[in-house]
Amino acid sequence: MNKPPPMHPQVKRPQLKPQSPPSDFERKAHELVGRLIFTYSRLEVNLALFVASHEGSEARDKVLAQLEKGGSFYDKLALVLPTVRREFPEDADCMEIWDEWLKEADALRVKRNDMIHGRWGVHEHLGEVINITGLPSSDQKPETKYNLEQLEAEVQQAERTAQMFYELHVGKWRKARWKVFYGPKN
Repeated sequence: MNKPPPMHPQVKRPQLKPQSPPSDFERKAHELVGRLIFTYSRLEVNLALFVASHEGSEARDKVLAQLEKGGSFYDKLALVLPTVRREFPEDADCMEIWDEWLKEADALRVKRNDMIHGRWGVHEHLGEVINITGLPSSDQKPETKYNLEQLEAEVQQAERTAQMFYELHVGKWRKARWKVFYGPKN
């Protein structure tokens, strides 16, 4: 078995921390970050399914091919409003509702990018869960600190935005569709 080459004498070996069982604080932080990841993931998949299911077969194939190439969350959001506009070109109320949702979703997207692509740490003695963006070797490492209540609020906001998308799709979307096909419902 080959041994790795010795480290240069001037290079300090990083000090690694032993992995210890997580505390209750850490477990709660893990749970909240996990809920965020699952919520973001579910919303991203639902966005892709939504767009693909409302396009004609030729356009759907093109959209699916684009999304399979690894389209970003931003790319998926950018496809929602044109899809809604094609379905309901004359429904200003419907467009206003979707516009409002897209503003919320875009704000969520910015946070999502940092949370998904950042590194997480816990400073239990300070009661903080920290998300650090940027490269470890960079001088600039923007960090966002959360206490558990703030992190829970972020989770709830993400879950609300995802739920609102679902409700627009199955609820208000169908009501708007009813108006287009059958006229006002009495």
